[in-house]
Amino acid sequence: MGLTPDSLQRELCRLNAWAAEENDPLQKAVLSFLSGYYKLESAPQEVDSALYEFDRAVKDKEVLLGVATTDFRPMVEQGKWSQRYFGDNMYDLLLRQSIFQLLWNGGGNKAVQLAVFDKYEKLIAQYEAVGNRDAELLTRLERLMYWQRNGWRYPQQLSDEQVLEQLQAWAKAYDGVDACAALYVSWADFYHQKQDFVSEMKVIEEGIKRSPSSEFTADLKDKQRIVCMPSLSVQVTHPYPQAEAELRVTSKNLKGATLEWYRLNLKASSSVFARNLEHADLIKKYGTLVDKVRLDLPDTPPTRIRFLC
Repeated sequence: MGLTPDSLQRELCRLNAWAAEENDPLQKAVLSFLSGYYKLESAPQEVDSALYEFDRAVKDKEVLLGVATTDFRPMVEQGKWSQRYFGDNMYDLLLRQSIFQLLWNGGGNKAVQLAVFDKYEKLIAQYEAVGNRDAELLTRLERLMYWQRNGWRYPQQLSDEQVLEQLQAWAKAYDGVDACAALYVSWADFYHQKQDFVSEMKVIEEGIKRSPSSEFTADLKDKQRIVCMPSLSVQVTHPYPQAEAELRVTSKNLKGATLEWYRLNLKASSSVFARNLEHADLIKKYGTLVDKVRLDLPDTPPTRIRFLC
């Protein structure tokens, strides 16, 4: 049986009443988190109410730090990173689950961005307090790369230059820490996103050299294999008869490629297009070769080519 908005509201009232009567701080914390979860899921536009519940869930910090997630099996299963890096306690779990729910359902407005940033700060402060530098670095990386990928603006929007400066600084500050290899994974991802494969390879090689036995080194080696693979990407503006169009060609590990132009012997209104044929089948059956050109492809920034359709 599914929950309707009315029935969900009744369940929330019962949950809040249960939390108000509960004396056990652990149970109270979990109930507050669940209340925030349901509020955010049912009415993401009213995020302040969910934020209040998420904050209340981690109010009894010392109690939650003393409870391993293995002692609360109704809610969680242990993850490898939780056990090895993050301390595997309920304070960490509830903060991270709050972050996840806000990222997933929160809508990304200013209040959500500031709240997520603050929750990351609480995690980092706790790791600093106990000297857990692996978890500290992994959490800093997680936050930095999320802000960079999504262009979040609060409390500060980061330029690409600022992201690189931060990664470089952390590479020095956390040198020798096992999780430092994860920094090079994120750094390589940054360059891959920019299609700067030369810089990506340099970062990968440096990461493998510095952390040859880290569990994250396998990720670096996998990225190294992908970077070494040949690839070709061709983007074209919409071509029209007797109009100039532009090709944008990006490649790596290729000396050259042959591009062929075909004209389809079909009207734009043809029912053939509704059949969702593969491009190769469409060209084979209805295409006429118009022209072809051989390109030299050094590993350089994207090449632009103009041609007349």
